[in-house]
Amino acid sequence: MAIATTEFAPVSWERMARAAEKVHERLSRAVRALEGADVPYAIVGDAAVAAHVSRVDEAAVRARRDVDILLRRADFDSARKALESAGFVFR
Repeated sequence: MAIATTEFAPVSWERMARAAEKVHERLSRAVRALEGADVPYAIVGDAAVAAHVSRVDEAAVRARRDVDILLRRADFDSARKALESAGFVFR
């Protein structure tokens, strides 16, 4: 019986740091777009937890993959336009 092997790229601390930076950049870009369009919002989910935890113990903050934003239904169209103008793609 043959066992399949998978080739992995070497560990890259720079790549790991860049992944976290990309999430932070998306968060910052989204916040600027929503605030620039005067759309009320709340950051929720992992990003909100990370922000809260960082106040207590920054070493306890974990990486996150996405940014969750809470909007009022009535503000959805304005938020969509603002985010699309900042380069986000609605799906």
